[in-house]
Amino acid sequence: MSEQRGDQNGGSCIQVLLKVARTQKFYWFLGHVSELAFFVLNALFSLYSRSVKYYRLALLSVIFTYGIVVKEIHFRRQGLAAIRKRDVRVGLIRDENVQYLLIAVIFYFTSPITGGVSGGLYPFSIYSVFHVLTYFQSTLLPSSPISPPLRQQLDASITNFTTSFSQRALYIAANAEFFWLSSFVLFVPFALFYLLRSPLYTITNAFVFVSVIAFLKVRYETNQYFKVIVSSWDMRINQVLLSGKLPPSLNELYNIRIKGLIHKITDPIQLPALTSSKKTT
Repeated sequence: MSEQRGDQNGGSCIQVLLKVARTQKFYWFLGHVSELAFFVLNALFSLYSRSVKYYRLALLSVIFTYGIVVKEIHFRRQGLAAIRKRDVRVGLIRDENVQYLLIAVIFYFTSPITGGVSGGLYPFSIYSVFHVLTYFQSTLLPSSPISPPLRQQLDASITNFTTSFSQRALYIAANAEFFWLSSFVLFVPFALFYLLRSPLYTITNAFVFVSVIAFLKVRYETNQYFKVIVSSWDMRINQVLLSGKLPPSLNELYNIRIKGLIHKITDPIQLPALTSSKKTT
């Protein structure tokens, strides 16, 4: 009897796979799986190699998954012809899926020159973990050829993990995005030196830096988790500056000059407003 039931479950699993294989979301799921696989390979091989092969393959998977989402949200009904409408264009710019897609495209095409952005894959990989788990739980697990007790145990474990760590993961992802700036710590003060030594490298890095600044400004304006991360780092820096162990001039340098420069650079970066009352979702 158990063997017959196992055959039925196996047949059901194959039927479900054949059914979901005809959906875009299944390939979206595979894109996230491949992103995680290439992320792990990149982490392993980057220990002794400067190759960006797996880094780029991971980004290609990211581009693939976000491309599916953007197509489904914005172009499902009218196709690319919808781009002629202003509200569609504005909706694209305001959509965080499009923002992540664009920054992934920039990282992908510039990585052969820059060597990649430090921690550039971390936020995408964090999101992929939860996307893979939730899709597996809702679509593949119910028809999987395993015993019902084990299936229930896996379902409960996935639910417990996603509910317990989803919000924490969003903060970790936001923190990882903030630390993209660490890739440019040495580049910015020595930009002139790099320009004389390697103009292409310098110009490309400058383009990536500006793109990251624009991306993070938009994230700060639209994402509560990223805003909390920035505020927490600002508070930590001020605690150190006001501890009495450092010259007061450093406090003035940070809170007036550096912050003033940051506002001067980032304040012009604003998302366009939707003109109609109906927003693109």
